[in-house]
Amino acid sequence: MEHVALGTGCEWKNPDTRGYAQIVFADDQQDGLSSEYQAHNDGKWEFFEELPEIEGYPAISRAGTDSRDVGNCNVIVGVADDLVFESIAQLSRANIGQKDPCEMAARVAALALRTMKAEA
Repeated sequence: MEHVALGTGCEWKNPDTRGYAQIVFADDQQDGLSSEYQAHNDGKWEFFEELPEIEGYPAISRAGTDSRDVGNCNVIVGVADDLVFESIAQLSRANIGQKDPCEMAARVAALALRTMKAEA
């Protein structure tokens, strides 16, 4: 784990394929998903989509610009009223245009939640 811009997180990168996954706990976001919805209502996010629950937790996908066409997606999962984490996925070059980056980010989030639940 390392400290990144939003809080504590970890990442995996493949320098050959340029595939990338990151999990970041938003330590400085004390009002859970509420602030994400408020930012959306304020027009901050060009791309905003409610997702089906991930492992029983509410989730959204959002970005300042819609970058799904270049293989990137951010998924935010609300694990408590005052805690969210972000799953960021960048598809490998071979998968851009072939797979949905938001689906991949949601899968990474689900794996992280399963790991957290197992350690609870």
